[in-house]
Amino acid sequence: MKRLSRLAVVGLFTTLAALAGHPVQAAEPGKIVVYGANGNIGSKIVAEALNRGYTVVGVSRHPGPAGAKPNSRYSAVSGDILDVNDVVEKITGANAVVVSVGGYSPDNTPENSTLNMAAQIMISASRRLGDDAPRIFQVGGATTLNPSLEDMKANMPFPAPEGTAVYAMLFGHWEALQRYRAASDIQWTVVTPALSITPGQRTGKFRLASDTAIRDAKGNSAISQEDFAVAIINELENPQFIGKRFTVGY
Repeated sequence: MKRLSRLAVVGLFTTLAALAGHPVQAAEPGKIVVYGANGNIGSKIVAEALNRGYTVVGVSRHPGPAGAKPNSRYSAVSGDILDVNDVVEKITGANAVVVSVGGYSPDNTPENSTLNMAAQIMISASRRLGDDAPRIFQVGGATTLNPSLEDMKANMPFPAPEGTAVYAMLFGHWEALQRYRAASDIQWTVVTPALSITPGQRTGKFRLASDTAIRDAKGNSAISQEDFAVAIINELENPQFIGKRFTVGY
């Protein structure tokens, strides 16, 4: 039996109390830890979470402020996503942890990419924390929307020869996704953007799918970084894809 997230449990008890006619105070938004908080996508996730009232801990190799204006609910810390003990310390007490990191690999292999190793560390940290573990969100790669590894290799959007840094990054996303899919005992969600994800506007209007790239009437597959962040926080607050991958597009 899969565990409900802390936010989902709070929501359940709030609903039951309301149905019973008891006065209910609005629950305080929880705490989110964001790895890669200074990155293009990570910074948008931080901003969206702060705008909704969450307390956010941004973990980066080189910590920095959350945008141009200081926020009392944001703290920037240095951390190592590849150190399970450090990760356990950072995520203890959080409602969710978001992994939005690059795909560096010391030997240009997918298996040793930061993406894949981060997934392994997050799974291990979640198992250590047991019922107190936060829900894991990991930002995936759009090329993994191909139905199989063979299809992914055959439909690369640009050259990515084996043994290159680009190959390690793209296929590191694939390895990470499979690692999560094998971890049925933890609460994880891989969130995959559309084929094109760029800075843009926050509209709050987009579509969701599970394993198929979302395209518009002209065949374009796109999402803004801002709306991608909205989709992640929406999923945290209203879970639909625990133990699954989902994708976002217009």
